Amino acid sequence: MDPMIADHQKLNFQHTPTMVLPPETLSQIFQESIKPSVDRATSSDVNDGMFNKLRILQVCSRWRQVALSSPSFWVHFSSSFHNLKTMESLAHILGLHLRHSGSLPLHIVIVRTGVHTPLNYGTDGVLIHESIDAELVPALGRVKALRLDHLSFMGFVGLFQHASHLTGLESLCIEGLSQPVRLAGCPSLHNLTIVNSSHAEISVNAHIIHTLNLESVPVDLCVRLLFECPNLESYSMTEPMNPITHDIHSVCPGHRVMVVLSKMKEFTWTLSGSDWDNLIWGHLDLPAITDMIWHTDPAGFDPTQEGGGLATDRRLLKGFCERLGSLKHLELDLADLFRWFPERLTIESCFMAFDSWDKVFDFCRDIEPYHQEDGGLQKPFPKLARFDITIADGEDDTPGAVYIADILESLGNRVRAGLPTSVMFIGLHDIGNIDMGCINAAIREMLDNGSLVIKDWNNRFIFDDHFWV
Repeated sequence: MDPMIADHQKLNFQHTPTMVLPPETLSQIFQESIKPSVDRATSSDVNDGMFNKLRILQVCSRWRQVALSSPSFWVHFSSSFHNLKTMESLAHILGLHLRHSGSLPLHIVIVRTGVHTPLNYGTDGVLIHESIDAELVPALGRVKALRLDHLSFMGFVGLFQHASHLTGLESLCIEGLSQPVRLAGCPSLHNLTIVNSSHAEISVNAHIIHTLNLESVPVDLCVRLLFECPNLESYSMTEPMNPITHDIHSVCPGHRVMVVLSKMKEFTWTLSGSDWDNLIWGHLDLPAITDMIWHTDPAGFDPTQEGGGLATDRRLLKGFCERLGSLKHLELDLADLFRWFPERLTIESCFMAFDSWDKVFDFCRDIEPYHQEDGGLQKPFPKLARFDITIADGEDDTPGAVYIADILESLGNRVRAGLPTSVMFIGLHDIGNIDMGCINAAIREMLDNGSLVIKDWNNRFIFDDHFWV
C-alpha cells in the first residue's frame, strides 16, 4: 500500500468517534455492551458476555488498553464448561478477570453443560476444579453474586465448606442439588435462588434473607422457609415438587398462630388445592404486599370444584384475601380465582387468563359500579385502571362485534362512574375491523378521548379503520 494512503487511513481512523471518546466514556460503553448474568439462562446466554469481551479486546490496541485498565470491565465472569478440558481452559480466563478487576466485588456464573456426562474428579473441599479453585478460592471474600449450575456432588460440598469465606456474598443461585444446603455461614447472603433440589435440609441465616426464589423444590420445604424468614421482601415458589414429609403439623407454626411478614412486597405462589395451600391461607399475613402472582398446578386445580379431592379451605382463602389491603398488582393464570378478592381492595392493575369469552364478559359485568340500598354508588375495585386479558389456547380469539360491544358497554359503566379504564387483550394479534354501528356513541366518545383505552397484542385496537394507539 502507498505510504501516503496508509498514513491517511491511519489519520482518519484516529479521528473516528470511538477513537476520540475519553477513556472513561469508552469504558462505560464497554460495560453496557457486556451482559452480566447471575440469573438463570441457557449456557449460550451465559457465554455471551465472555464473547463480547473478546470482541472488544480484538478491535484495536486502544480499546484493548482501555479495557485492561478498567477494573469494572472484569467484575462479571460468566462461562459454561462441559468436561475437564474446558474447565482447565477456564482457569486462565478466570485468573485474568480476578487480576484486572482489582479489589472490586465479583459476579460469577459457572454452568456445567452435559449434566448427564459423569465427571469423576474432585476430593473433599474442592469447589469446582483444582485449577479453577487455585484462582477462585483466594478471592471468595470478593464474590458478591454467585450462580452455580449442575456441579458435581463434591463441588457443592466444597461450596458449603467454603461458605465462611464468602463474607461478601449477597446473591446465590444454585441448580441441581441432591444434598443438604448449608449456607448459614454466609453472613451477607440476602438473595437466594434454589432450582431443582430434592433434599429436605436447607439451612440459611433466615433473618438476613430478603429475596427467596424456589423452583422445583419440595412444597413442604418451600412453606417452611417462607415461615422461617421474617424479613422477606420477595418470595417466589413455582413448579413445586411433592412434599418429602406429609406431616403438615411439623411445618405449621401453631394453632391460630399468624406469621406476619411485614416487609413482604412481592409474593408468587403455585396453588395445588391441597392442605399446603391452607397453611398459607390460615397462617400468613402480608400487610405490606403490593405485587402478587398466583399460578395453578397443571395437575388440575379447579377452585370452582366442590370436593373431588380439592382440599382448599374456602373460608381460609377468603380470610387471606381479606388481609391484602396493600395489594396493587395482581396476576392470575386462572381468572376464576379473582372472585375471592374483596371488591374494596385498591388493586390498580391485574393480568388474568380466561378459558372462554363468556368469562371475560362475566368479569367485566362483575366490576361494574352498582347502586346500594341507600342509593349510594358502589365502585368495585375503585383503583383498578388497567387489566391485561388473555384467552386460553384453543379458544376462539376473534369474538364477534356484538360480543365486543357488550364488553365495552360494561367497561364504559366504570368510565361513567369516574374510573378511567385501559385493557390489553394479550395474544390477540388482529381483532379485525369491528362495525362501529355495534358501538354506541358514548362508548365511541370514551375511546376518542382516551378515558377508555382498548388495545390488542400489537398495541392497537381496530374499529372500522379507527385506530386507538
